Amino acid sequence: MSTRSALLLWIGYGVGFFLLGVWALKSLGLEVPGIDDAYIFFVYARNFAEGHGFVYNIGGERVEGFSSMLWVLVLSGVWKLFGQFSWELMAICVGFCSLCLVLGLHVLQRLSFLQGDIDKSPPDHYWKVIGLWMGVWALASPGFVIWSTTTLMENGLWELLLMGCVLWALQLIHSKPLSLKELAGLGGLMGLLVLCRPEGMYWVCLLMLGLGVGRWCCGQTIPKGIRDVMIPGAVLALILAALVGFRLKYFGYPLPNTYYAKVSPDRWYNFLEGVKYLIGFGKWHFGVPICCAAVLMGFLAGVKVIWNRLRNGQTGDRGVVTLGVLCGFLIGGLVVAPLVGGDHFAMYRIFQVFWVLLPIPCFHWLWKKYAASTGRKQAGILLVGVFIGLSCRESWLSLTPESRIASEYRIVEKDTRIGQLLNEWFPESEAPSIGVLSAGAIAFEYKGVVWDLMGLNFSAMAHSPGDKKGQKNHAAFNKDVFWKVTPDIFLPYISTGVQEIIQGRKKQKAKSIASPETDPFKGLRRDPRFIEEYALGVLDKGDGTLLGGVFHKEYLNQLEGFKFQEVPLD
Repeated sequence: MSTRSALLLWIGYGVGFFLLGVWALKSLGLEVPGIDDAYIFFVYARNFAEGHGFVYNIGGERVEGFSSMLWVLVLSGVWKLFGQFSWELMAICVGFCSLCLVLGLHVLQRLSFLQGDIDKSPPDHYWKVIGLWMGVWALASPGFVIWSTTTLMENGLWELLLMGCVLWALQLIHSKPLSLKELAGLGGLMGLLVLCRPEGMYWVCLLMLGLGVGRWCCGQTIPKGIRDVMIPGAVLALILAALVGFRLKYFGYPLPNTYYAKVSPDRWYNFLEGVKYLIGFGKWHFGVPICCAAVLMGFLAGVKVIWNRLRNGQTGDRGVVTLGVLCGFLIGGLVVAPLVGGDHFAMYRIFQVFWVLLPIPCFHWLWKKYAASTGRKQAGILLVGVFIGLSCRESWLSLTPESRIASEYRIVEKDTRIGQLLNEWFPESEAPSIGVLSAGAIAFEYKGVVWDLMGLNFSAMAHSPGDKKGQKNHAAFNKDVFWKVTPDIFLPYISTGVQEIIQGRKKQKAKSIASPETDPFKGLRRDPRFIEEYALGVLDKGDGTLLGGVFHKEYLNQLEGFKFQEVPLD
C-alpha cells in the first residue's frame, strides 16, 4: 500500500471514528467525552505534570493507581499543552485507532500475498474490498468505537502498539537474515507495549514464541532461532527491569496497585468468571464465533506444519506459517479473560484490544474465495464480509441514555457536581476527607483528601487480606483499613431531601441482606461500630443545595453554619 493510500485511509477512518464517537455521546445523552476511570488517569497526569509526582492526593502517598504508565505520560504532555482533557484528547485517540486499522490492512495484505511472490503488488481494487470489510467491522461495532475514542482511556494507544508489534513480528518471520536493528526495534516496541499495560508482558511472550516457532517452521535452525528471539528479548528485559526497578524504588511494589486491588488470589474463581465473560463475548457479536472458527482453522493448519517439521524436517508454506502464528496469538488473546477473571465494564473492553486483528483470518479466507471468483460470486462474498461486520447485537441504534455504558459517563457528571459543591462550601484548609466508591472525577475536581475505598488508589486497602470476591474489580474493601482512616464523609452525593435518603437506605439495606456478595463494603453499613460512630443524613448550608451521605459524628460536632437532618442507619 502506497503512503498516499495509507494516508487517505487513515483520514477516512478517522473521520468515521470521530463522527460515530460524537453520535455515541449524543445517543447516550452526553455532552463531553470521558468516563470516570479515565479521570483517574487525569488526576495522576495533572499531578505529575504540575510537579507533585505520581500521587492520587497531592502530598499523599506515591501510588500507581493507574493501569498504564505510558498513557499517564502521554496525558501529562496533553495537560501541559492544553490544560484540559476533552475533545483534543479524543482526537488523539481517534488518530491512534485509525492508524491501528490501517496497520491491520497491512497484516491482511501480508497474509493474502505470501502464498505467491512475496513482492507481488495487490490488484487495484484490493484496498477497496478489504478496506470496506475492515472498516465495516470496526466502525459498525459501538463497543470498539466507544472504548477506543469517547472513553478517553488508553485503549487506542494499546491497540495501536499491539498491532504494530504483531505486524513487525509477522514481517520478521520470513526475513533472512535478521538485522540487529530490526530485532532491537521489535524489542523496543514490545517494551512500549509493556509500559502501556501490565498484561503487555503476556502479549510479548506470545509474540516472541510465535516469532521463534514461525522462523523454525520456515527452515531456521533452533540455535539461530533462539539467537533471534534473544535479541529483542534482551532489549525487552532491560526495559522491564528498569520499569520494575522504578516501581520498587518509587512505589514499593513490582506491579501496579490496580493489580493487587482487582485480582482475586483464588485462581479457580478468576477462571470461572473469565469463562463466563468469554461466553458472553461470543453472544454479544454474531461475527465473533465465525471469526473464532476461522482462527481455529488457521491455528490447526499451523499445528500441522509444526508436526511435519518435527516428524520429517519439512518446512511450511510461508502463508500458512504466518497465518498459524497469527491465529495462535489470537487464541492466546482469547485466553486472557479466564486468566484475569474478565472485566466489569460494558461492551467487553478486554477484547477490544485485538478487535481489528480478530477478523483477519476470516477476511483472508473470504479474500481468497473472492479473488478466485467473478461476477455474482464476488458480490455474494463481498456481502458475506459486510454481514459479518454488521452482526453486532448491540447496534448504534440501540444506544440510549439508559444503556449500561452510559452509567460510566454519568458518574463523571454526578461526581463533578459533588466536588464543586464541596469546594464551594469548604476552604481548602478545612476541606473534609471523603471516602468514595467511584474515584475518578471526584478526585479530579475536589481539592480535599479523597480515600478510594476500593483500593485502586489506596495501597493499604489494595494489599489488605481478603479473597477479593464479589463485585468484579470492586472487592478489595477491608473494614480494618477503613477504621484506620475514618473519612469525615462516607459516599457523599447531591440529595433532594430526607425522604430520598430514607428510601435509598431501605433499598440498599434490603439488597445487601438478600445478596451480600453485591455489597462492595461487605456489610460495613450494618456494623455496630459504624452505626455508633457515623450518622446518615443531609447537610444543609441554606443555599438551596443538600449534601447527602454518611457523616462521622465527631466531624459533625465541629461544623458551624450547617444544619444536619439525621436518618437512622440501623
